[in-house]
Amino acid sequence: MNFNISNNGSPGVPLVGAVLGGAINVNQGNGNGVWQGQVSNNFIGNAAVPNSGCAFCSGIRVENHSNGSMTAIVGGNVIKQWNRGPAINTQSGEVGNADSFNGTITNNTASNPRGERAAWFGS
Repeated sequence: MNFNISNNGSPGVPLVGAVLGGAINVNQGNGNGVWQGQVSNNFIGNAAVPNSGCAFCSGIRVENHSNGSMTAIVGGNVIKQWNRGPAINTQSGEVGNADSFNGTITNNTASNPRGERAAWFGS
């Protein structure tokens, strides 16, 4: 599967996140597929509005929990006002699965985290 989640929101009208799961969430949950794509040039959250990026989650999540492979580029995104977890979260692995994850994360901007559990980047 190919994915391209790009050019959503703007500085004046950013994406507003959900309560859980990430404002943008790419999750290869099970099966054996090959996923590849990008999450780029998105504007998430408003610096002046608490929790507008996501109330209880990361701004961007890219995960592989399958027996397949994922290759993802996460670049040029602006993430503000997320709460709980990293601004950009990548995860790979599930007990019993033989998955692979290849990620390139560059040129992203994260600011205005909310809460003590917010972090900048994580994997």
